[in-house]
Amino acid sequence: MALVYLLRHAESLVVPESPPEAWELTERGHADARRLAARTEWKDVGAIGSSEEVKSRQTANEISERWGRPLVVDGRFGEVTRPWSRRHHRRHRRRPDVHRAA
Repeated sequence: MALVYLLRHAESLVVPESPPEAWELTERGHADARRLAARTEWKDVGAIGSSEEVKSRQTANEISERWGRPLVVDGRFGEVTRPWSRRHHRRHRRRPDVHRAA
């Protein structure tokens, strides 16, 4: 039986002028991804899958490199398109707890 772990990407830097799939991890996001990669649960994992989004690939790549597992990038793992996503995106620009590019 296969065991599948589903993860959300680490903290990303919101760039309002760019689409969310182009956003990259913050310094904290990179550090969190490295901490996640250090966990021993990955030792028996055969491959790491990721969406095409930059922040997701950056998160998954930390695990892939740490454990020497192949990173499989697949567009079918992409973000779900939601009818309210534009409104959600605009709301994030006003939130002080969301990390934004200067």
